[in-house]
Amino acid sequence: MYISNYIITHILNMNIASNEISVRNFINISPLLMLFNTCIYSPITEELAFRKSIKDCISNKWIYILTSGLSFGLLHIINNINSPLSLLYLIPYGAFGITFATLYYKTNNIYSTITIHAMHNTLAIIIYLLGVSL
Repeated sequence: MYISNYIITHILNMNIASNEISVRNFINISPLLMLFNTCIYSPITEELAFRKSIKDCISNKWIYILTSGLSFGLLHIINNINSPLSLLYLIPYGAFGITFATLYYKTNNIYSTITIHAMHNTLAIIIYLLGVSL
């Protein structure tokens, strides 16, 4: 995810994803609410919606992984698609979703993906709050 974001923002000279800009704006407006939402609420609801519920409906491993991962990625960019290049952000978000779908498929333990998702989001917020540029 970080490598593809780096390529998109630095090599292609595009801005960070609009979803990321929205999250940062909300962190500045209401940091405690966003900490709760980003680090606890979203990982739980997104993993239940995009991993558990989709796996319960799709038995084929590869169709499940691709459907889960790409729908997760699309959800994170759909409101901010303003040009064909905006679709490039499906790569990092989709990769993140595909990785989690693969983990859930292998472990059949939704808590593993919730935990890793929460850790990722928490680390991303800490990096943002520290002002570190990746």
